[in-house]
Amino acid sequence: MKKTSTNNSIHSIFKAFRLIELFGAPNYEYSLSEINKKLEISMGSVQRITNSLMELGYLVKDKKTKKFRLSPKWLPIGFGILAGLEIRKVALPHMKQLYLETGETISLVIRDGEDVIYVERLITQDLIGFNIRAGLRRPMYPNSMGKAILAFLPADEQEEVLQRMNIDAGEQALNIKEIIAELDRIKQQGYAINQVRSSIGALAISVPILNRKGDPVAGINIGTPSNHPLDEKKFQKYFQLLMNTGRTISSELGFIDYQGE
Repeated sequence: MKKTSTNNSIHSIFKAFRLIELFGAPNYEYSLSEINKKLEISMGSVQRITNSLMELGYLVKDKKTKKFRLSPKWLPIGFGILAGLEIRKVALPHMKQLYLETGETISLVIRDGEDVIYVERLITQDLIGFNIRAGLRRPMYPNSMGKAILAFLPADEQEEVLQRMNIDAGEQALNIKEIIAELDRIKQQGYAINQVRSSIGALAISVPILNRKGDPVAGINIGTPSNHPLDEKKFQKYFQLLMNTGRTISSELGFIDYQGE
């Protein structure tokens, strides 16, 4: 009986953390029915978990929409995690220098499984409209920093990650053969590039950051809005600055033989 009780408690904690993780996705407000549908957890469990989190002060409920969102009580926890990240500590001074040299938005992500998580952004006024914040999680593909990381993974791990992503993609299955060819090109040229289509548009140039073992553990990019078109001269300038920044951060993390040196 005691073992069953322990298992039930663990399962309840598991469901609670799945619910909390849901609020880290691009949508940050959910109703009870939306949580129930997305997580496929019984409505009774959803109500118990949300009530407990509200009582503890970690969830708040909008009186008009009846939707829940994370409360500011999470901020010290999140900031504590960010402050403790070695990559962020090492990268931030170099990100600030890159920001000063380009006047463009600079972003830093770390790899987490098949995803990347934004851990720092230095934002220009032109890109404030993009709802990308520290803590936001994105699939590694087609994110440009994710692609830069993927390109520098060993071939077997690269394919394994893409296969796992395909399981989650459902009907939107990825063409792994085409993606691997794209990743090969990215590794050869040393950077990934994305053209983001939105109301204001943006161009992102990304490079990987390698740890002392040569593993791509993070990515850094320069993001420019569509109203700042890059001619070839400016592109080459940004690319070189970004490559140098990536090399410097990788070197300070202990990596020695950076590609291209």
